[in-house]
Amino acid sequence: MAFVPGFQYDVFLSYARADDIGDASGRGWVSQFVDSLICALKQRLGGSNEIRVFFDTRELSSNQQLSELLKAAQNAALFVAIASRSYAERTWTKLELEAFFGATRKTCRLFAVECLPLDGGQYPPPLDQQNRMPFYRSDPPHAEMSVWIPLSPSDAIFHQRIHNLAEQMQRQLRKLQVDAGKPAEAAKDAVQVTAPLRNHLRSEFRRVLLAQVTEDLDEERELVRSYLEQSGVPIAPLTTYPQGGSEFKTSFQADLEQADLFVQLLSMSPGRTPPDLPEGYTGFQYATASAKGIDILQWRQPSLDPDAIANAQHRELLKGGTVMAVGLEAFKAEVVRRARKPVAPPGKKVKSSLVFLDADKDDVDIAKLLESEFINHEFATALPTLAGAAEEIRADLEENLLDCDALVFVYGQASSLWVRGQLRLFNKLQGKRSHPPRIIALYNGPPQQKPEVGFRLPDVREIDCRAGVTLEPVKAIIEELSR
Repeated sequence: MAFVPGFQYDVFLSYARADDIGDASGRGWVSQFVDSLICALKQRLGGSNEIRVFFDTRELSSNQQLSELLKAAQNAALFVAIASRSYAERTWTKLELEAFFGATRKTCRLFAVECLPLDGGQYPPPLDQQNRMPFYRSDPPHAEMSVWIPLSPSDAIFHQRIHNLAEQMQRQLRKLQVDAGKPAEAAKDAVQVTAPLRNHLRSEFRRVLLAQVTEDLDEERELVRSYLEQSGVPIAPLTTYPQGGSEFKTSFQADLEQADLFVQLLSMSPGRTPPDLPEGYTGFQYATASAKGIDILQWRQPSLDPDAIANAQHRELLKGGTVMAVGLEAFKAEVVRRARKPVAPPGKKVKSSLVFLDADKDDVDIAKLLESEFINHEFATALPTLAGAAEEIRADLEENLLDCDALVFVYGQASSLWVRGQLRLFNKLQGKRSHPPRIIALYNGPPQQKPEVGFRLPDVREIDCRAGVTLEPVKAIIEELSR
């Protein structure tokens, strides 16, 4: 009996036999992949022994055997295609896919991975439009003359992707299990749509282009991609980009045309520079996205010092205004917030409150993160001016301190003396205001250990986020300002 009622099998594994050739241990890559996937899936289903998997290891030798395969595919709850060049070229893998999709027409029940990229040619529909999780890497990593090889089951990224895939599959299996109890008529009337159309109709998120990264950030990129997928955010690329300037440009620009938000993870390394891509992969992706005018969100580790980077072009990129130097968890949440399409109810009042986020240059990244939350709730915001003549910077600061309805001082990497000076200046200016700000707060962010400010104003509330940047206190301020 299958985990999902009404199906003969819970999972049908479709693959090309050429991709399961035994290694030194005598076991093929596909077999090891399937063992890892089923183990991870059973863990998520509470160790259930009910799950039934169709994984045929026999050599296809008769029409009767082919008939059995197609019948099993038609009667499976989920279909996992282990895609490759061999998969795209084999007739019977296409027949398995056709049998499954012909019986369901639901792409949400189709999962795809790639053990090797498809260089030239095309996958059969709907696999050609399906997000295909890459299970391969270049050897040596991203080198000009690299060779693509399947990820080893001993690689950390292999395990990350296996568990990400298993998590997505168990959610779909549980949903199908619940849906199995619905009346047949209700199920018959359900609208069947493809994945791209479903994302369009849902219209909750904008499409994100997640840039190719340097090899030292492969794991971080995988964590971001997994988080976005599980949040329901549509992502490009569907698979790994071809390397080499010309082919890379073509593929990247095609995805960029369909994207609404460009997300890029940056490290100390500027990455490779192919002969026909003088700005390098990292620089080209950012420059092209910037020229298109698309919304851009970048990330680097808070501990990374851009001034220590020798490459001038990469140093300036790391210092850019769209770069957030925060923890990866905070960044992932910010990407989802930025990708979400705002829905304004009819007749909604425009908020007139001005929120001033006062931060030193070392804490601008935290201030921008807080700012994005206020902007998402349609509040006017102001950040301090950090460039220009000293008298102009001072005048702008004083105007913001006098005009704001909510004032948040950010204390992260800045010196305690800077914070004292800002509090002292505001205290002097209070007498010139017509009324006090509705909210005054000191956002005390990382690091954990740092000097006390030693200057207090009666109405300033302290927000202790030294353990890690979080937006929960900001949401409380927004709720208060919205009353």
